[in-house]
Amino acid sequence: DDILNSEKLIIYTDKNRKPIRYEAMQNARFKIVLKGKTYKGSGDKFIYNVIKDTYEINGHAYINELGSNQKLFGDKIIVDRKANIYRVESKDQKPARFVFDLKDK
Repeated sequence: DDILNSEKLIIYTDKNRKPIRYEAMQNARFKIVLKGKTYKGSGDKFIYNVIKDTYEINGHAYINELGSNQKLFGDKIIVDRKANIYRVESKDQKPARFVFDLKDK
């Protein structure tokens, strides 16, 4: 199950009152499952677009894949669930950070 926590949540709906977009602000934290892997993360603002099936974390964006402890840091992280792609962006030419634990086999 996906879990979203924040101090403020705005839910946008279509004319039939079906949710099309969620925006979580102020201490936004989440836990999501993608392809059997569990991720936790946080950011200043978290947006879930129901139609595109994308997550967007803005401001102090952080994601941690719990099984492997891989971490992503940036100003903005976009997760496209349909395409299984992550895009990490940083402003002011600052580098995005990736942290991976390398294991010997």
